[in-house]
Amino acid sequence: GHEVLYFPDPSCLPDSLAATGGSTELWEETDLGRPAATLVPSTSQLTSSCADSVLTVTHTSFAPGMGTAFPISGAPQGYSAIEIYSSHGSSECKGCPRGFGAGPPDEPVGSVRQALDSHGPMAFIASGDSHDGRPGNSRWGAWSGGLTGLWVKELSRDGIAEAIRGGHSFATTGPRASLEIAEDKEGIRLRVLAAQDLRDMVIVRNGKEHALAPPLQGRWMTWRDPEPQSRRWAYVRITLVDGNMLWSSPIGPAATSED
Repeated sequence: GHEVLYFPDPSCLPDSLAATGGSTELWEETDLGRPAATLVPSTSQLTSSCADSVLTVTHTSFAPGMGTAFPISGAPQGYSAIEIYSSHGSSECKGCPRGFGAGPPDEPVGSVRQALDSHGPMAFIASGDSHDGRPGNSRWGAWSGGLTGLWVKELSRDGIAEAIRGGHSFATTGPRASLEIAEDKEGIRLRVLAAQDLRDMVIVRNGKEHALAPPLQGRWMTWRDPEPQSRRWAYVRITLVDGNMLWSSPIGPAATSED
């Protein structure tokens, strides 16, 4: 499938990429529909210190012709996030809203939920994939482009990378809304803010959807997991009245008293 590498440390960019004239030249080549002469190498070709810092993110895992099957064999250490939505559509699950059209029946593609089953909780991101340099305004595909929100300690390369690695992100189908999720002894807590009213909400736990009344905007609500110790992963999906959606990054099993 298609994987994307993010380099929080610019010095880790391969020499071969710098030699082409940098990302601008590569961007222009691919935007014109020509294959770039030099491709970013896999993490196996990077030095050990750089391989540890690079973030590897699965792109459109459910897309026919370019999707990813799970589990990924030999997933790198930096494999910590997956794109749940882009202008191609949603990779959340088969039958989920804004999904992809059917590909060949024998094509090995997997959903985000299958990725979570295989690799555990990973941060969710959303993007446009328009390749046109207009983040947040991508309208070329089947759907409008998505956006990623991050809760960062500092607005820097390192701060962004730390937030993604720690799962402190949320994804939207385009609205500049916010969704916070946390867990304490009372249960899974969440808070959402959006310009539109909320239509519905589900908590997806180990692949099963639990429909709940959407919370009041700007106020924390708590959901009590009936079996927190058996939970492998859980995340929240909220749908706005105009059909746009927000996803929280998943959380893992509940902490034990020894943690």
